[in-house]
Amino acid sequence: MKQTFTFNITSLSKAIREAIKNNRALALAAMRDVSHDLIRWARDRAPVDAGNLVNAITGDVVENPKSIAARVYIPSNAPVTVLRLKKDGTPAKNQSPPANYAIIMHEGHYNLGEKSLAKQGELGVTVGPRYLARAVEENQREIVETIKFKLGIK
Repeated sequence: MKQTFTFNITSLSKAIREAIKNNRALALAAMRDVSHDLIRWARDRAPVDAGNLVNAITGDVVENPKSIAARVYIPSNAPVTVLRLKKDGTPAKNQSPPANYAIIMHEGHYNLGEKSLAKQGELGVTVGPRYLARAVEENQREIVETIKFKLGIK
């Protein structure tokens, strides 16, 4: 089931542009808070086996002359070990190119393993595909509220 959230952010956008212009340090702090939240939310939604994918999720703030953006991503050089079964059924550890593994886990269709199912039950959020995108989509209201609070916008 797809969820769509619509926000009228015209006045918020104007207030944010003013805050960036008037107090860039405060605007940067707001986006750092958003980045930290996005990392946590993405990690909560990422499938888990050995934990490397979850731990590889990071974020930062990108500053441009007229805008500031919070990013959440998996670096292409992050160490990701994938546990696989050999043909004889014994486990084998393989290094997977991190970006490839992260993309497969984000974009693919797969059945969750035991650890991911347990995590999903414990945290009460959907674990699995689109873990990065869902971190944003499912928390739009919180993102807006964090920015407004940090910038003193009502």
